[in-house]
Amino acid sequence: MDDQYIYNQVKVQRSGGVEQQADEATYQTRDGLRSLSRTGLILTSDTDAQDQAYFLLRRYRDSSLQVQAITIVPGMDADSLYPVVLGFDLSTRITVNLTQASISEDYHIEGISDDWSAAKPNSWQTAWQLSNATDLTYPERLSVNLKTNGDGDTTTLDTVGGTTDHWEAVKEAEDSKTAGQTLGAGADLYTVEDLALTDIKPLRILVHARWVATYASGDHSKGRIILKIAGSTYYSESITLPTSGYEVESFAFDAAGITIDNIDDMQIGVELTVYNFNITTVDQVYAEVEYLEW
Repeated sequence: MDDQYIYNQVKVQRSGGVEQQADEATYQTRDGLRSLSRTGLILTSDTDAQDQAYFLLRRYRDSSLQVQAITIVPGMDADSLYPVVLGFDLSTRITVNLTQASISEDYHIEGISDDWSAAKPNSWQTAWQLSNATDLTYPERLSVNLKTNGDGDTTTLDTVGGTTDHWEAVKEAEDSKTAGQTLGAGADLYTVEDLALTDIKPLRILVHARWVATYASGDHSKGRIILKIAGSTYYSESITLPTSGYEVESFAFDAAGITIDNIDDMQIGVELTVYNFNITTVDQVYAEVEYLEW
Protein backbone atom coordinates (compact mmCIF):
# COMPACT_ATOMS: atom_id res chain seq x y z
CA MET A 1 0.00 0.00 0.00
CA ASP A 2 1.52 3.31 -1.13
CA ASP A 3 0.23 6.57 0.34
CA GLN A 4 1.43 8.55 -2.69
CA TYR A 5 -1.91 7.63 -4.28
CA ILE A 6 -4.07 9.13 -1.52
CA TYR A 7 -5.52 12.58 -2.33
CA ASN A 8 -8.40 14.34 -0.60
CA GLN A 9 -8.14 17.58 -2.56
CA VAL A 10 -7.81 17.78 -6.34
CA LYS A 11 -7.22 20.92 -8.44
CA VAL A 12 -7.61 20.75 -12.22
CA GLN A 13 -7.13 23.62 -14.65
CA ARG A 14 -7.42 23.51 -18.41
CA SER A 15 -5.26 25.68 -20.63
CA GLY A 16 -6.82 29.16 -20.54
CA GLY A 17 -9.47 28.10 -18.03
CA VAL A 18 -10.38 28.67 -14.39
CA GLU A 19 -9.02 26.27 -11.80
CA GLN A 20 -11.60 23.75 -10.57
CA GLN A 21 -11.25 22.27 -7.09
CA ALA A 22 -12.81 19.23 -5.43
CA ASP A 23 -12.47 18.52 -1.70
CA GLU A 24 -13.39 15.71 0.67
CA ALA A 25 -13.46 17.33 4.09
CA THR A 26 -14.03 14.10 6.05
CA TYR A 27 -10.85 12.54 4.65
CA GLN A 28 -8.88 15.78 5.09
CA THR A 29 -9.72 15.71 8.80
CA ARG A 30 -8.72 12.07 9.08
CA ASP A 31 -5.56 12.02 6.94
CA GLY A 32 -4.50 15.67 6.78
CA LEU A 33 -4.60 17.67 3.56
CA ARG A 34 -3.22 15.71 0.60
CA SER A 35 -3.53 17.69 -2.62
CA LEU A 36 -3.15 16.75 -6.27
CA SER A 37 -2.80 19.48 -8.92
CA ARG A 38 -3.05 19.25 -12.70
CA THR A 39 -2.67 22.32 -14.91
CA GLY A 40 -2.45 23.22 -18.58
CA LEU A 41 -4.74 20.39 -19.66
CA ILE A 42 -6.25 20.24 -23.15
CA LEU A 43 -9.92 20.16 -22.16
CA THR A 44 -12.97 21.67 -23.86
CA SER A 45 -14.52 23.47 -20.89
CA ASP A 46 -14.17 24.25 -17.19
CA THR A 47 -17.01 21.79 -16.61
CA ASP A 48 -14.82 19.03 -18.06
CA ALA A 49 -12.05 20.12 -15.68
CA GLN A 50 -14.46 19.96 -12.74
CA ASP A 51 -15.62 16.49 -13.79
CA GLN A 52 -12.01 15.31 -13.91
CA ALA A 53 -11.34 16.77 -10.46
CA TYR A 54 -14.25 14.85 -8.96
CA PHE A 55 -13.29 11.69 -10.85
CA LEU A 56 -9.75 11.81 -9.42
CA LEU A 57 -11.01 12.69 -5.95
CA ARG A 58 -13.41 9.75 -5.90
CA ARG A 59 -10.67 7.40 -7.10
CA TYR A 60 -7.89 8.51 -4.75
CA ARG A 61 -9.66 9.86 -1.64
CA ASP A 62 -9.26 6.68 0.39
CA SER A 63 -6.52 4.14 0.99
CA SER A 64 -6.86 0.68 -0.54
CA LEU A 65 -4.70 -2.29 -1.37
CA GLN A 66 -3.53 -2.04 -4.99
CA VAL A 67 -1.51 -4.52 -7.06
CA GLN A 68 1.13 -2.49 -8.89
CA ALA A 69 2.97 -5.38 -10.59
CA ILE A 70 2.86 -9.13 -10.91
CA THR A 71 5.52 -11.62 -12.08
CA ILE A 72 4.65 -14.90 -13.82
CA VAL A 73 6.97 -17.90 -14.21
CA PRO A 74 5.31 -19.75 -17.11
CA GLY A 75 7.56 -22.80 -16.79
CA MET A 76 5.64 -23.77 -13.67
CA ASP A 77 2.61 -24.60 -15.84
CA ALA A 78 3.83 -24.36 -19.43
CA ASP A 79 0.63 -25.45 -21.19
CA SER A 80 -1.51 -22.88 -19.37
CA LEU A 81 0.87 -19.98 -18.74
CA TYR A 82 2.94 -19.63 -21.95
CA PRO A 83 -0.18 -18.84 -24.05
CA VAL A 84 -1.01 -16.15 -21.47
CA VAL A 85 2.37 -14.41 -21.25
CA LEU A 86 2.87 -14.58 -25.04
CA GLY A 87 -0.69 -13.62 -25.92
CA PHE A 88 -1.56 -10.81 -23.50
CA ASP A 89 -0.57 -7.33 -24.65
CA LEU A 90 -0.67 -3.75 -23.35
CA SER A 91 -4.17 -2.69 -22.19
CA THR A 92 -5.31 -6.30 -21.75
CA ARG A 93 -7.78 -6.41 -18.87
CA ILE A 94 -7.15 -9.15 -16.32
CA THR A 95 -8.63 -10.18 -12.97
CA VAL A 96 -6.22 -10.55 -10.04
CA ASN A 97 -7.33 -12.76 -7.15
CA LEU A 98 -5.22 -12.67 -3.98
CA THR A 99 -7.15 -14.47 -1.26
CA GLN A 100 -4.68 -13.64 1.51
CA ALA A 101 -5.05 -9.88 0.84
CA SER A 102 -8.80 -10.06 0.11
CA ILE A 103 -8.18 -8.66 -3.38
CA SER A 104 -10.33 -9.61 -6.34
CA GLU A 105 -10.18 -6.77 -8.85
CA ASP A 106 -9.70 -6.04 -12.52
CA TYR A 107 -6.48 -4.44 -13.77
CA HIS A 108 -5.07 -3.25 -17.08
CA ILE A 109 -1.58 -4.30 -18.20
CA GLU A 110 0.38 -1.08 -18.70
CA GLY A 111 3.91 -2.45 -19.01
CA ILE A 112 5.51 -5.78 -19.98
CA SER A 113 9.06 -7.01 -19.42
CA ASP A 114 10.56 -10.47 -19.98
CA ASP A 115 13.66 -12.02 -18.44
CA TRP A 116 15.27 -15.24 -19.70
CA SER A 117 18.68 -16.90 -19.48
CA ALA A 118 20.00 -19.41 -22.04
CA ALA A 119 21.84 -21.13 -19.25
CA LYS A 120 18.55 -21.76 -17.46
CA PRO A 121 15.89 -22.51 -20.12
CA ASN A 122 13.13 -22.80 -17.52
CA SER A 123 13.91 -19.46 -15.91
CA TRP A 124 11.63 -17.36 -18.16
CA GLN A 125 9.83 -14.68 -16.15
CA THR A 126 7.27 -12.14 -17.39
CA ALA A 127 6.52 -9.05 -15.30
CA TRP A 128 3.39 -6.96 -15.84
CA GLN A 129 2.97 -3.42 -14.56
CA LEU A 130 -0.69 -2.95 -13.65
CA SER A 131 -3.24 -0.18 -13.13
CA ASN A 132 -6.58 -0.64 -11.46
CA ALA A 133 -9.39 -0.88 -14.01
CA THR A 134 -12.19 -0.32 -11.50
CA ASP A 135 -14.24 2.88 -11.61
CA LEU A 136 -12.60 4.42 -14.68
CA THR A 137 -15.71 6.30 -15.83
CA TYR A 138 -16.43 9.91 -15.02
CA PRO A 139 -19.31 10.33 -12.54
CA GLU A 140 -22.56 11.27 -14.28
CA ARG A 141 -24.08 14.66 -13.50
CA LEU A 142 -27.66 14.26 -12.29
CA SER A 143 -30.30 16.68 -11.04
CA VAL A 144 -33.49 16.72 -8.97
CA ASN A 145 -36.15 19.40 -8.52
CA LEU A 146 -37.34 20.41 -5.04
CA LYS A 147 -40.63 22.28 -4.69
CA THR A 148 -41.57 24.64 -1.89
CA ASN A 149 -43.74 23.34 0.92
CA GLY A 150 -45.46 26.60 1.79
CA ASP A 151 -43.67 27.45 5.03
CA GLY A 152 -40.99 30.08 5.51
CA ASP A 153 -39.43 32.72 7.70
CA THR A 154 -42.28 35.19 7.93
CA THR A 155 -45.08 34.15 5.61
CA THR A 156 -46.87 31.34 3.87
CA LEU A 157 -48.01 31.45 0.31
CA ASP A 158 -51.28 32.98 -0.77
CA THR A 159 -53.37 31.86 -3.69
CA VAL A 160 -54.39 34.28 -6.42
CA GLY A 161 -56.83 34.34 -9.29
CA GLY A 162 -59.57 32.62 -7.31
CA THR A 163 -57.83 29.24 -7.41
CA THR A 164 -57.77 26.79 -4.52
CA ASP A 165 -54.51 25.23 -5.73
CA HIS A 166 -51.77 25.67 -3.17
CA TRP A 167 -48.21 26.58 -4.07
CA GLU A 168 -46.92 23.11 -3.35
CA ALA A 169 -48.93 21.81 -6.33
CA VAL A 170 -46.82 23.94 -8.67
CA LYS A 171 -43.43 22.60 -9.70
CA GLU A 172 -42.55 22.69 -13.39
CA ALA A 173 -42.21 25.81 -15.54
CA GLU A 174 -44.80 24.64 -18.05
CA ASP A 175 -47.52 24.15 -15.41
CA SER A 176 -50.57 26.33 -16.01
CA LYS A 177 -51.75 26.51 -12.38
CA THR A 178 -52.10 30.06 -11.06
CA ALA A 179 -51.27 29.49 -7.40
CA GLY A 180 -48.85 32.17 -6.38
CA GLN A 181 -47.78 34.99 -4.13
CA THR A 182 -48.90 38.58 -4.70
CA LEU A 183 -45.81 40.64 -3.97
CA GLY A 184 -45.49 43.91 -2.18
CA ALA A 185 -42.31 45.52 -0.97
CA GLY A 186 -40.02 43.13 0.92
CA ALA A 187 -39.01 39.49 0.73
CA ASP A 188 -40.80 36.16 0.90
CA LEU A 189 -38.81 33.06 1.85
CA TYR A 190 -40.04 29.46 1.77
CA THR A 191 -38.69 26.10 2.83
CA VAL A 192 -38.46 23.23 0.35
CA GLU A 193 -39.13 19.51 0.50
CA ASP A 194 -36.27 17.28 1.67
CA LEU A 195 -33.76 15.99 -0.86
CA ALA A 196 -34.44 12.31 -0.05
CA LEU A 197 -31.05 11.25 -1.46
CA THR A 198 -27.95 9.81 0.20
CA ASP A 199 -24.34 9.26 -0.91
CA ILE A 200 -24.22 12.23 -3.28
CA LYS A 201 -21.89 15.17 -3.87
CA PRO A 202 -23.87 18.41 -4.48
CA LEU A 203 -22.41 20.49 -7.32
CA ARG A 204 -24.77 23.38 -7.93
CA ILE A 205 -28.14 24.72 -6.77
CA LEU A 206 -30.33 26.64 -9.17
CA VAL A 207 -33.32 28.57 -7.87
CA HIS A 208 -35.95 29.19 -10.55
CA ALA A 209 -38.75 31.75 -10.23
CA ARG A 210 -41.60 32.55 -12.61
CA TRP A 211 -42.72 36.17 -12.33
CA VAL A 212 -46.16 37.09 -13.65
CA ALA A 213 -47.52 40.60 -14.28
CA THR A 214 -51.31 40.76 -14.29
CA TYR A 215 -51.53 44.53 -14.70
CA ALA A 216 -48.97 47.20 -15.53
CA SER A 217 -48.82 50.82 -14.53
CA GLY A 218 -45.83 53.13 -14.77
CA ASP A 219 -42.26 51.89 -14.80
CA HIS A 220 -41.19 48.29 -14.46
CA SER A 221 -40.81 46.75 -11.05
CA LYS A 222 -37.58 44.95 -10.23
CA GLY A 223 -36.92 41.92 -8.09
CA ARG A 224 -34.35 39.33 -7.17
CA ILE A 225 -34.17 35.67 -6.19
CA ILE A 226 -33.04 34.66 -2.70
CA LEU A 227 -31.27 31.54 -1.46
CA LYS A 228 -30.71 31.05 2.27
CA ILE A 229 -28.42 28.09 3.02
CA ALA A 230 -25.78 27.03 5.59
CA GLY A 231 -26.30 30.17 7.68
CA SER A 232 -25.84 32.67 4.82
CA THR A 233 -28.20 34.45 2.44
CA TYR A 234 -27.42 34.94 -1.26
CA TYR A 235 -29.16 37.14 -3.82
CA SER A 236 -29.37 37.17 -7.60
CA GLU A 237 -28.79 40.36 -9.53
CA SER A 238 -31.79 42.69 -9.81
CA ILE A 239 -34.24 41.50 -12.47
CA THR A 240 -36.50 43.81 -14.49
CA LEU A 241 -39.94 42.25 -14.21
CA PRO A 242 -42.47 41.90 -17.05
CA THR A 243 -45.47 44.21 -17.42
CA SER A 244 -47.43 41.49 -19.19
CA GLY A 245 -47.27 37.73 -19.43
CA TYR A 246 -44.67 35.84 -17.41
CA GLU A 247 -40.92 35.45 -17.30
CA VAL A 248 -38.76 32.69 -15.80
CA GLU A 249 -35.49 33.73 -14.16
CA SER A 250 -32.84 31.56 -12.49
CA PHE A 251 -30.09 32.03 -9.92
CA ALA A 252 -27.13 29.61 -9.82
CA PHE A 253 -25.16 28.85 -6.65
CA ASP A 254 -21.94 26.81 -6.44
CA ALA A 255 -22.68 24.03 -3.93
CA ALA A 256 -19.08 22.97 -3.21
CA GLY A 257 -18.90 22.21 0.51
CA ILE A 258 -22.69 22.11 0.89
CA THR A 259 -24.10 19.04 2.66
CA ILE A 260 -27.38 17.17 2.26
CA ASP A 261 -28.49 18.54 5.64
CA ASN A 262 -27.76 22.08 4.41
CA ILE A 263 -30.01 21.47 1.40
CA ASP A 264 -32.79 19.98 3.52
CA ASP A 265 -32.71 23.12 5.72
CA MET A 266 -32.39 25.71 2.94
CA GLN A 267 -34.99 28.32 2.05
CA ILE A 268 -35.65 29.94 -1.30
CA GLY A 269 -37.70 32.96 -2.26
CA VAL A 270 -38.09 36.27 -4.01
CA GLU A 271 -37.99 39.96 -3.20
CA LEU A 272 -39.18 43.13 -4.90
CA THR A 273 -36.36 45.69 -4.92
CA VAL A 274 -38.19 48.36 -6.94
CA TYR A 275 -41.98 48.46 -6.50
CA ASN A 276 -43.85 50.55 -9.08
CA PHE A 277 -47.45 49.55 -8.43
CA ASN A 278 -47.82 47.02 -11.22
CA ILE A 279 -49.43 43.94 -9.70
CA THR A 280 -46.71 41.31 -9.76
CA THR A 281 -47.05 37.73 -8.63
CA VAL A 282 -44.72 34.78 -8.49
CA ASP A 283 -46.60 31.60 -9.31
CA GLN A 284 -43.59 29.35 -8.96
CA VAL A 285 -40.29 29.08 -7.09
CA TYR A 286 -38.40 25.80 -6.98
CA ALA A 287 -34.85 24.59 -6.51
CA GLU A 288 -32.91 22.35 -8.86
CA VAL A 289 -29.99 20.48 -7.28
CA GLU A 290 -27.21 19.17 -9.53
CA TYR A 291 -25.18 16.35 -7.99
CA LEU A 292 -22.92 13.34 -8.48
CA GLU A 293 -23.57 9.91 -7.04
CA TRP A 294 -20.82 9.50 -4.46
